[in-house]
Amino acid sequence: MKTFIWNTEYEVWIANANTVEKARELLIPHVNEFFDPSLQQRIDQAERYKQQYPDPSYISPSSLYLYRDEEWWKKEIEYRRESIKREKALLFEDPHIIIEENQGMIFSHGNE
Repeated sequence: MKTFIWNTEYEVWIANANTVEKARELLIPHVNEFFDPSLQQRIDQAERYKQQYPDPSYISPSSLYLYRDEEWWKKEIEYRRESIKREKALLFEDPHIIIEENQGMIFSHGNE
């Protein structure tokens, strides 16, 4: 049994498995469960925004620069979708660290 570790910008993905393929198989559902809701939340947020502010006339003139039109929301959702796709693709790269059985490691988050 080995421990496979992928470092992302904000998370660390770890799986204990015999092979990297099995580690990926174990992590895929967790990665999907972690990222997929954030895309759906953004889609839902766009829908609520459209209902609340169907056009700029619903916003005070001083806040008009904050108005988000449908095109803005489409770009935002596509950006989120692509960002998640890039994050998930990390799992199909080589793990950053592989800890063999009966090994130990120390991780430092400080300056190197």
